[in-house]
Amino acid sequence: SGELAFGQVPLLEVDGVPYQQSQALLRWAGRKTGLYPDELQMRCDEVCEALADIRKVTLPQVYGHVLGRDPTTGALLVPMTDEQKQEVERALNHSILPVRFAQLERHLTKSGGPYFCGPKMTVCDLMFFVVGSDILDGSFMDGIRPSVLDACPLLRGLIEAVGA
Repeated sequence: SGELAFGQVPLLEVDGVPYQQSQALLRWAGRKTGLYPDELQMRCDEVCEALADIRKVTLPQVYGHVLGRDPTTGALLVPMTDEQKQEVERALNHSILPVRFAQLERHLTKSGGPYFCGPKMTVCDLMFFVVGSDILDGSFMDGIRPSVLDACPLLRGLIEAVGA
């Protein structure tokens, strides 16, 4: 219908004006609630961008296709063979995700915790909570094992803290 400027949800309407893109909405809500304070925005954005990098590299696993969906038709593009799908799953579980989460674990350690920006919860903690809790309960995406977080006790603790 053309109502979604980028052809996808989420959409938030504020005073009759529609806004889209999940990260824009997250930051807006964070500013409104004090979870994205000026003095922590760059530190918080580091984590959000690291999580965006993780999301990008997992897209072939999500769709089973190299390029995801056609922005006009929604059709899946460039399908992977079963062998390629297995290679992607193996690389994500045994190399890419454990390394990326170890990087976030080090970042959390440097912050002094218990949150990514130190003693104050921010939107990046919420963003990680969604990813991390979905990985642990198996709903993140097919084939991604909770073991990718095995070497990250602080990240597991962060999931518990935010969940509480």
